[in-house]
Amino acid sequence: MEVSLVESKKKNEKKRNKLEITDKDFKDKVLESSKTVLVMFWGSWCPVCKRSQPMIEELSIEKGKDIEVFTLNIDRNPHMATHYDVMGTPNFCIFKNGKLVVRRFGAQSTKQILEMLENL
Repeated sequence: MEVSLVESKKKNEKKRNKLEITDKDFKDKVLESSKTVLVMFWGSWCPVCKRSQPMIEELSIEKGKDIEVFTLNIDRNPHMATHYDVMGTPNFCIFKNGKLVVRRFGAQSTKQILEMLENL
């Protein structure tokens, strides 16, 4: 049975919504997590961010037992973006024990993100 384009878009949107966090739940989901957390700060106007979204979704599936993976839209959630001095997107931040331990700005490959995680 063939999946329609509309059904496929809805399915992808549900995945994205599970990964999306806000200023309100950042503390609970990121800072108080017992796992290492990867957060991609992004903007809806950013083409590199849009291209990075499938990679983030894949990482959340592949590494979900070991790490938490989230995205945070900086336009809708300016407080956390300002707090962590996010000046451009995408901005990949890794938190461990509630502390920011690694940050990379700009396009990153899956390999680069995995290296960031492995080198903690």
